[in-house]
Amino acid sequence: MEGEGHFADLGKKSEEEKAKAKKRSIAKKIKEKKESQKKRFIDRRGKKTDGLEKPTYFDLKPFFTALKLFLTATGDARSQLRKELKKKPRSVLETIFVDEDGVFTFKKCVDLITFGKKLIEKGFEFTPAIAEVVGYMLICFGEIAYYKHSVMRIAEETKVEEDKEVDPLLAKLAKRQQAKKEQEAKEEPPKPVQVTLYDTSIHDFLQAVEKMQDYDYTLFKLGMLKADLDSEIHQKEEKAEVEEEKKEEEKVEEKKEEVVDDDEEDIFGSESEGDKEKKEQDEDEQDDNVAKDVKKDDKGGDKAAEAKYLYSKDPEYENIVKTLDDLNVIPEAPEKAKNAFAITIFILEAAFESRGCDFLQHAFNLFPDKDYMIITQPHNVPESSLLKSFTPIEKKPESTFSHVLYLLHRDSLLGPKLKVRLAESEDYPKAKEFLQPLVNNNEALDSVTDVLVNGSKTKQCFLVTLNTDVMGVLVMSKDVNLPYYQSHFHIQDYILLREHERNQHKRIVTFVINPIFEKYSRFILREALRLTAASAFYMELSENTAIPSLVNELIFVKSVSYTHLRAHETSLHLVCRLLLEKKKKKKK
Repeated sequence: MEGEGHFADLGKKSEEEKAKAKKRSIAKKIKEKKESQKKRFIDRRGKKTDGLEKPTYFDLKPFFTALKLFLTATGDARSQLRKELKKKPRSVLETIFVDEDGVFTFKKCVDLITFGKKLIEKGFEFTPAIAEVVGYMLICFGEIAYYKHSVMRIAEETKVEEDKEVDPLLAKLAKRQQAKKEQEAKEEPPKPVQVTLYDTSIHDFLQAVEKMQDYDYTLFKLGMLKADLDSEIHQKEEKAEVEEEKKEEEKVEEKKEEVVDDDEEDIFGSESEGDKEKKEQDEDEQDDNVAKDVKKDDKGGDKAAEAKYLYSKDPEYENIVKTLDDLNVIPEAPEKAKNAFAITIFILEAAFESRGCDFLQHAFNLFPDKDYMIITQPHNVPESSLLKSFTPIEKKPESTFSHVLYLLHRDSLLGPKLKVRLAESEDYPKAKEFLQPLVNNNEALDSVTDVLVNGSKTKQCFLVTLNTDVMGVLVMSKDVNLPYYQSHFHIQDYILLREHERNQHKRIVTFVINPIFEKYSRFILREALRLTAASAFYMELSENTAIPSLVNELIFVKSVSYTHLRAHETSLHLVCRLLLEKKKKKKK
């Protein structure tokens, strides 16, 4: 009506839209340019371009969590922990420190972070807040020793305390989100997360409690700790006073007993003459009885009696035993029996540790009349490179000696000169002379005789020699019942039979070595493998067979647990060239 019409501003709007579109395109180009510059800058600095940037501000959440725990672990809280521990016997604590089988152990097996909850489960009365900080108190104030490691576990659900002043709309929204998470958790099983454990033992726990107690008492006496420790300190002082009183009473009783004994000696005498005469008569009668037993009839009785009461054929040793009166005193040994010297100090820089064996020959040169060198050290001390040349001596069952004894013979230094060769028929007298002193040597002699005298074609005999002397004998057989081994033992777990030819399998029948050179058993086996062109050795041991030292160089093969087979009667040991080399590398 006023001349505007229905599209009076049609041209103006189109021009404005064009101007706005132009501005938008310019702004878009500027934005893209800035993003490309930012991307190039981030790539140049080596950062990820996934849109996640590390905040520049400090995250106070862990700090507030730690501060809250620290303020909870007050002196009163620590005192309450000690009081609750004193209320129950130690057997209750031992039910917490158990292994996987539920058996009490001294190993580090309990996590410190969850230790407070376990104490509450066993009947100790703590508030949940104190139970949460028990482990942290032991770490901070008791300096407890622990083993820190990580495991994968399903995280426990933690209930967050609701704030009463929260907006009801926000609370309602939080409940919906929580319900949604619970629904998702039901549909998908929870995934394990990495959890850090601080495992400790009962011994470390009790030590930490004592250290924490000393810390609190010291600060309390200095007036630097506000806590109710009067009753606890009073109990400790009373306990100390009771113990001192008991010690004083024991000393008084001991003095009274000494006085009574002195009075009896003054009245009755230390020992009456009649008692002395009776003792002398009894001793004379015992000597007469011994003499009667020794002096028997001349019909072979004298020789039997002499053999029975003869300690040693050496008159010097026999004289020492006869003149021995007190069994609690060790008599002085003759000079010829002192055939060893001991190492008391051995110090070597770590860079030259491999040259420790160079001292041994010079040490023996200083003691030309001694044949043995000994050294002892505690069980928990690692072996040095020097001890590789020594032989550890087994302890007797009744021995209470706390150290390990190592022994080295002078001739063992000649070990690198040992040679292994195939025996010939002319070597039979030397081999027989070497095996003759052995106890139960019939089997070894028979196997050597079968090879060197009878000329057995299924067996081979090897001699370990040092110059011209025999130091060891090894007899092997070509008869190896592989099908029996496969059916009765798990041999395929250690050796791939398809990779070894049939004639490369040998069975050890006899292995005897001079004890001085036992540590060279591995070298002897390797030489035998080389000389026979074999790739695997086997050794069978029955239940009644004495276990030889060679077993330490072999691998024990488990038998098949079939009820209709009798593989348990024989154990099988296996050694092959590949396994020997692997084991050697591990030792290095």
